[in-house]
Amino acid sequence: MISLSMIVKNEENNLHDCLKSVEGVVDEIVVIDTGSSDNTIAIAEEFNSKVYHFDWISDFAAARNFALSKCSGDYILYLDADERLTEKSAGLLTKLSESGSKAAYDCKILNVDEVNKRPSVMTYVRLFPRKEGVEFSGKVHEQIEKSLRENKVEIRRSDIEIIHTGYSRSKEDLKIKAKRNLAILLDEFENSNSSYYAFHIGQTYNILEDKIKARDYFELAVQDPGLKKEYKSTALRVLAVYLSEENNLEDALTHINNAIYSDGDQPLNFMVAAQLYGRSGNKEKELLFIVKALIVNRNFSNSDYKSSQNIFIDEYLIICTGLKAALESGDNDRFKYFKKELQSLSTDNPEKNDEINFITELINGDFTNANKNNLEKYTNDSNLELILELIPRQNDNSIISRAFNNICEVYPDNSEVVKNYAIYNLKTGDLDKSEEYLERTIELNTSDPAVYFYLISVYLQKNKLEKLPQMLNLVVERFGDNPAVLAQLNKLQQKLSELV
Repeated sequence: MISLSMIVKNEENNLHDCLKSVEGVVDEIVVIDTGSSDNTIAIAEEFNSKVYHFDWISDFAAARNFALSKCSGDYILYLDADERLTEKSAGLLTKLSESGSKAAYDCKILNVDEVNKRPSVMTYVRLFPRKEGVEFSGKVHEQIEKSLRENKVEIRRSDIEIIHTGYSRSKEDLKIKAKRNLAILLDEFENSNSSYYAFHIGQTYNILEDKIKARDYFELAVQDPGLKKEYKSTALRVLAVYLSEENNLEDALTHINNAIYSDGDQPLNFMVAAQLYGRSGNKEKELLFIVKALIVNRNFSNSDYKSSQNIFIDEYLIICTGLKAALESGDNDRFKYFKKELQSLSTDNPEKNDEINFITELINGDFTNANKNNLEKYTNDSNLELILELIPRQNDNSIISRAFNNICEVYPDNSEVVKNYAIYNLKTGDLDKSEEYLERTIELNTSDPAVYFYLISVYLQKNKLEKLPQMLNLVVERFGDNPAVLAQLNKLQQKLSELV
């Protein structure tokens, strides 16, 4: 007998689909309501749920354990309202619960993220035997695994899949949820000083875009050799990104390599490593890590996974990134490899045929169809950087200008697009256009300090010395906490003083 255990509040938009997914699969539905003011309870009752009220005390484990106390099944399946059991998992769930093994089972949580385009897969125990002494711990990010191990319950891996839609939210909605959890997390950390909570506090501050506090807690977390490898790897990856933003590439590379050493089954680690090695000028390693990211990503797609926490990367994005890196490095073998992978992707994904055919035309140097309509239709976050790399490689300046004008019309507020057109005009000697588009890039709040130095160079060439003080002050204002940029600025100011 399987009991579904849930805690809910104001989930009328999610609960029906969740309960529908387990209809005929579970024998009992226990729903604990913590203060709904919408139709949540009525929806639960439509499915003959046993509904109980629990006064919210800012403690998820307490609510979960109250729910457990109301369950009578031999096995407990716990879900949140924004989760659904996949259709193919229903039979497997029944089979495992009737196996007589009395083991607990890891389930794959498929995190859908249509808003931020960052789907991910994690594994957590969601099916476990009801047993005296087995209970949740932790006021937030509550855990059952610790109690299962203490009570000598074996944890096995399963192919049960649960779809989670909770990450398909805007950045602001995710921040609201993070703020709600932060106070509870800080309270838990103060009481336990646990690296587990230090990690989750770091994650929360990262969502809230407070990089200083996120960094402090991540650094605390990774000092614990007992921290779960997936958490340590994620923390080190985020720290590597922070360091790279400060132009501290040496330490950033150390951190990302340690992240890969901690957990070599996270494709995002390899993509970040590729980006960092590319910035450092090591194109060979950049391409090597992009290939590795593609392989690991496919292993995860094929369920050949070893890590319990992972973020999928769009395969198309990896291939386009590889093509761009191969072009930049002049590595013809890698270029052929990624081009072949692009064609294979087209075969496996017929719905992308037209887009991939369009990109293939551009790769082959045919910009006949690179009009505004097609660029608007087929250009996206996955292939944009590749297209920007391909445009200036054409032999005909009129084709290049037309393509840049078209893509600038499609992406008038994209700083990377505007920046690339500005740099192209600078290289071709069109200082007026270069000045116009560099100034536009800065208005779009680019995070690339090179743009400011390009514009300073243009001002010098055009003898617009009166514009220099304002631009120099702007560099200090926006990059004052970046030692590498300030060092470059000091050298420039010394040269300017010699000129004056």
